[in-house]
Amino acid sequence: MPEATPAGDEKKVARTTMFSLLPKNPDVSSAERFFEQLARSRGELEVLALMASGEPVTLAAVRKRLLLTGDELRSHVEALKASDAFGGEVARLARALSEEVTLAPEQHAASVSILTAAIEGAITAKIPFPVVPKS
Repeated sequence: MPEATPAGDEKKVARTTMFSLLPKNPDVSSAERFFEQLARSRGELEVLALMASGEPVTLAAVRKRLLLTGDELRSHVEALKASDAFGGEVARLARALSEEVTLAPEQHAASVSILTAAIEGAITAKIPFPVVPKS
């Protein structure tokens, strides 16, 4: 986690980071906006989960978590659903992800694809990560 991040601003850092990777684009269809929002939510979850774990918050670490499948993904999500980190935000986002994975696997795959492509672009462009919002 960045040293300059004041306590309590982690959710803002996660959200700002995801909007820097996937900015709102008014020129896309409502379906594309829906999938981009799913992707942002998943990214926020993984950034917050990494912050809570004390692991380094890197693009590679987020990408690694995005690419979990099957039993590894289910185990990961179950662990996050039990988290009380950041006022329960990790658990809330994990519950939404669990529903997405279970009820709408195609939507889940699409959102993972969108976020993975954004991460690859950010790695190539050497964008700082996570993005710390200006006070």
